[in-house]
Amino acid sequence: MTKNIGKPCAGKPHARFDEGRLVSGTSSLLYLWLPVVMRVNNKTRVYTVMTPRAKKAEIRMARGAGNIGAPINGNLWRIGNPTRGPIKAGDIVLKGEDIANLEAMKMENAILAPMDGQISEVCVKLNETVQEGQLLFVIDKAPAGQEANRAAGSIVM
Repeated sequence: MTKNIGKPCAGKPHARFDEGRLVSGTSSLLYLWLPVVMRVNNKTRVYTVMTPRAKKAEIRMARGAGNIGAPINGNLWRIGNPTRGPIKAGDIVLKGEDIANLEAMKMENAILAPMDGQISEVCVKLNETVQEGQLLFVIDKAPAGQEANRAAGSIVM
């Protein structure tokens, strides 16, 4: 089924849809055609309504040794800590350092680094709602020499 949508401009519609997929026009979304039944003044009419199809968000779960997952469902309201600032990929963290804060049921839950290492990937965004076990960070274990120098206060790159 092909449908033309929009006011004709020079005899052509603004967008043309074929089986819910945009064939020509400016948008790149997929659309569903849903029937809507309306009863007005004891007359029943069926209309076809076009709605955009929602994309399912991919959720990665923490599975490996260097993966840090969310302990509970909640809202990630800070990535980093107040003394250090925001954490991004490439930063070096110490075991027990505050790397994020998760708010759930009006309680703040600190997420701590499980080992010394370097953040290789930040998998979530600030103020994102996360599920229990969802992957937040990936940490690569730091070399032994780097851990000792970092603990002594000097940074080796």
